[in-house]
Order: sequence, then structure tokens, then C-alpha cells
Amino acid sequence: MKKLPLKKDFTPSRRTIAENLANELREKLKEHIAILMPKLYEALGWETPNFEEEEEWAICTGDLENPIYIKVVVDNSYLDVEDTCYEDMEVAEIISALDGDVVVRNEDGDEWTSADLTLDELVNIAKVLEESYWKMSK
Repeated sequence: MKKLPLKKDFTPSRRTIAENLANELREKLKEHIAILMPKLYEALGWETPNFEEEEEWAICTGDLENPIYIKVVVDNSYLDVEDTCYEDMEVAEIISALDGDVVVRNEDGDEWTSADLTLDELVNIAKVLEESYWKMSK
């Protein structure tokens, strides 16, 4: 079989150590959130979701000690500017999905997965869940 010549500008994609560390941290935060959700259910006195009917761990942020905010891109086309504009949006619900992902929703039902969230936002979600659990379990 004849090999095709590589393009001169071809560079293989390779992750840096920093990117690998960030991905590892993202996975560990998702795991930590998945551990906290059943504990919060127990502290709140709620029944375990029916996983056979594909229910997931879901907690309204109104049941938590502090609100959670994420930064979202807002439509700024009416401003006629090229900069990306962000707005803090309050999270209404946190879901620990059956596939291990973390999903957040706002009051309008818009969803963001852990891939859409920054590490800081995931840390804040885990922090609020943890603080809420410790206060509720006293």
C-alpha cells in the first residue's frame, strides 16, 4: 500500500500535561458531584429516583444553601459589537445523569452539560452541594 505524503503544515494533535490535568479534574469533579447527590437526597428525606424508568438524581437549587450561577453567552447582535458578551445566569436544577455527566438547567429549561461548564463552575457546584449537605446533615 502506497503512503500518501503529509502536508507540510500537518502537526499531530497532542494534549499538554495541563490539558490532561484539567480533564482529569473535570472527571473527578463529576464523580464527586455524583457521590454528593444521593447524600443530599438522603439529607432531604427524598426517595431514590427510579432508575428503571430512567429517572436521574436531580436537585432544585432552591433546596440548597446558596444559589449557583454560570456564565452564558448572550446575544449582543443588536449592539453591533464584535466582542462576546457574557451574563451570569442562575441555575435552577442540577442533574447527575445516568451516564455520569452533570447537567444544569435554568428556569426556562435551557441545559448545559459539564462540557459546557468551566472548571470553576464545576468546582462551585460541588462546593455548594457539599456545604448544603453538611448543613442539612447536622
